[in-house]
Amino acid sequence: MLISATKRTSALPKLHHIQLLDFYKGKILEFPFADLVKLRHMFCRPNLKFRNLGRLISLQTLPSCFTVSNEQGYEVKQLRDVNKLRGRLDIYGLENVKSKEEALEANLAAKERLTELCLVWFGDDDTRCSPEVEAEVLAGLCPPVGIQKLVIHGYRGSRYPDWMVGKQSGGPDGLRNLQLQRCSQLGPGPQFEAFPHLRVLYIWCCSWDSLPGNMEHLTLLENLNIVGCKNIRCLPALPQSIEWFSLTSCNDELMESCKTAGHPNWQKIEHIPRKRFRQ
Repeated sequence: MLISATKRTSALPKLHHIQLLDFYKGKILEFPFADLVKLRHMFCRPNLKFRNLGRLISLQTLPSCFTVSNEQGYEVKQLRDVNKLRGRLDIYGLENVKSKEEALEANLAAKERLTELCLVWFGDDDTRCSPEVEAEVLAGLCPPVGIQKLVIHGYRGSRYPDWMVGKQSGGPDGLRNLQLQRCSQLGPGPQFEAFPHLRVLYIWCCSWDSLPGNMEHLTLLENLNIVGCKNIRCLPALPQSIEWFSLTSCNDELMESCKTAGHPNWQKIEHIPRKRFRQ
């Protein structure tokens, strides 16, 4: 059964067998129908908020991001039993998750039909946990094994979890696309031992002073994009498989050396057939 937002919404809670709702043309800002346990699909605007999402145990598509907050009904544990989700899941507001135990309540590993996952931290230092706690939170957010694309935005943890950097981690070892955005850690970027099948790596405005030293072992990597990383001055050895290399708004020294014939950085990308440099 399909119900449009043009119908009277006051009648919806009585229709327990609804499987699809279309709110795209509606003006509601919060989803008020958490008792529709048969609901599988929704179409809505991106800013729709979901209170008590955990009751929608049949839900397969979540067209808007789920934003975690300290308000009742928006805790990360609301995701625990919504395990039929498929496609992409965006989780915002992870600065409001305060421990690994709390993160584990999201039960992400059980969402086996997901293909893309986006984990987002926002907020300033006054609203964030310590780097040590934030590292524990990311450790508890291990994605399902079959995930193909992973985006991590705004992470400030002190380290990366075993499911990202360990050879036998229990995480998404078939990952094809990894995007790390505004990740702030001292020292080099994380080793990607857990992702041997990686084909696309996008690094945007991260504070590392160097790229991971093991990148030569990513023998299936085809596309490497580095944007706005001002502290990186040299490249590690890169795999022969790379077909596209893009360097945008990075450290001036790195940008210039990659275009200077004979420089060690130039030598490390000489084999790549397609390259782009933008200041």
